Parts: sequence; C-alpha cells; structure tokens
Amino acid sequence: MHFLSWVMAAVFALAVAVQWNDPDPLGWMLIYGAAASVSVCAAAGVSLPRITLALAIAYAIAALYLLPAILSSDLGAYTSFKMRSTDDEVARECVGLILCAVWMAVLWRSQTRSESH
Repeated sequence: MHFLSWVMAAVFALAVAVQWNDPDPLGWMLIYGAAASVSVCAAAGVSLPRITLALAIAYAIAALYLLPAILSSDLGAYTSFKMRSTDDEVARECVGLILCAVWMAVLWRSQTRSESH
C-alpha cells in the first residue's frame, strides 16, 4: 500500500501542477493538494483516518453535486485536451473528485484495518 500511496501522491501532485491554467485554479489546487498530502502521509506510514474519511466524504458529496455534468457530457469531454465548453470542464472536475473520493476511501479502509490489528 505504501508504494501505491506514493504513486497516487505523485498523480495528485501532477494534478495540482496542471491547475495553473484552469479558470479556478486555487480551489482545485487545494482539492488535489489535500489528496496528495494525505497520500504522502500514508506512504510514510502516518495514519490519519479521521482526516482521510472526512476528505472521502467531502469529495463524494462534491462529485454527486457535479454528477449531472458527466451524465450530460459526450465522449469528447474526455478524449480532447481542449476545453470545448464549460460542461467539459465540469465533467472532468467531477471525474477528478470521484478519483479523490475513491482513493481516500481506499486509504481510510486500509488505515482502519491496520489499526484494528
């Protein structure tokens, strides 16, 4: 799990880096930065189950809020680097939130399992 945590930390750090040209960079840098930070902690063996669970829940709620964008977007929103519309941006942001939520849930489960043993 430690190696995978390092990999995910790198993925989220890269996500932070590419937000500079986003229309709303600061918020997304914080979102991905929090996921990267918790991933680094997990990789280093520091267990933060309450923070990890809180982030998982927050990311999931935000993703649910944006979910209609995924359902109404076409495949071009995910196959092109160009932003054809703000709907493409919102759909991609929702996918990022889903990735954050799922990873935080996996980390939380791992942390709570290791604490119970």
